[in-house]
Amino acid sequence: MKNLCTLLLLIFISGLNAQIIYTENDGPKIGTKVKEEYLEDITGYDLQDFIKTGGNQDWEISGSTISDDPYEYISVNDLPFRSMFPGCNMAEQIVPNTDSSYSMYQTTTNGLYLVGSYAPGTAIVFSQPLLLVKYPLMFGDTYQNDVTATFDAGGFPAQLEMKTNTVVDAWGTMKTKKGSFPCIRVKNVQLLEFFVAGFPFGSQTFTSHSWVAKTYAQPVASLSFIEIEDNNGISSDTSISILDEQEIVANEDVLKETLSLKISPNPVTDILYVAVPETKYNEAVYSIIDAQGKALIQGKAKQGEEIVINVQQLIPGNYLVQLVLDQKTSLFDILTKP
Repeated sequence: MKNLCTLLLLIFISGLNAQIIYTENDGPKIGTKVKEEYLEDITGYDLQDFIKTGGNQDWEISGSTISDDPYEYISVNDLPFRSMFPGCNMAEQIVPNTDSSYSMYQTTTNGLYLVGSYAPGTAIVFSQPLLLVKYPLMFGDTYQNDVTATFDAGGFPAQLEMKTNTVVDAWGTMKTKKGSFPCIRVKNVQLLEFFVAGFPFGSQTFTSHSWVAKTYAQPVASLSFIEIEDNNGISSDTSISILDEQEIVANEDVLKETLSLKISPNPVTDILYVAVPETKYNEAVYSIIDAQGKALIQGKAKQGEEIVINVQQLIPGNYLVQLVLDQKTSLFDILTKP
């Protein structure tokens, strides 16, 4: 009986550990560059298997993919239209940004918010920031937003009304060609209605199921349904995407910080030391990440403190050290040995 109770306890604890908590340290930051791929053919998938709610699930996405243009998160300091978006402290752009369009964000300790969007001649600013990702985010969370925006549409007054509802309705492991990821799944339903000169001009319903994993700024996989209704009738589309790669963009600020950082010894057996340069920052947040993208060791240090990381618990192999100095992120390869 004792052995049975012990086994049940271990199973219960393992289940709890699989339910990840997504925090501000995992979300997108200035300097992060992301690239996605889309499945060429989704006809072989039973999509109902991907939207079942509950815990301890296993999902797998495989098949030929098509690469999409990468995008990156950048500072708004040099954007001349920054003042049009109150509270905005980060922007997203397609690389290369041939049409000079941007999505404008506000990132805080409480969440990632969409403030609006900018394209030459058109600035859409929401009545209030739209909460995209709540921090911390975990299984069972739910929240909703209603926002509006008025803007100029070719000389006519236009209005956008957006209603969203978000719920974290599942957790488990998502497997793609990039690896296996402990995830929580986020369901988002978004209704957009457009009005031009006071008349209905069209609507769009967007439903997405996104698998979110630790240390990844974007979902490692997404299933999306979109339905558009306008003067041409109703059209719809379904797509499945996976995260292809995520890297830290070597912009001037990040590169300067990275070149000044020193990690030793490498390879490491017991204790890893991270020497942080005398730069202005409030807090350093570090993570040791394995090949599956799981953060095995995490911690914080204030300015002036030496970062000392005990890695004795790690099995020999290759790992990543992620270091975040406020909004600047750096990644380093390390090798642990017996």
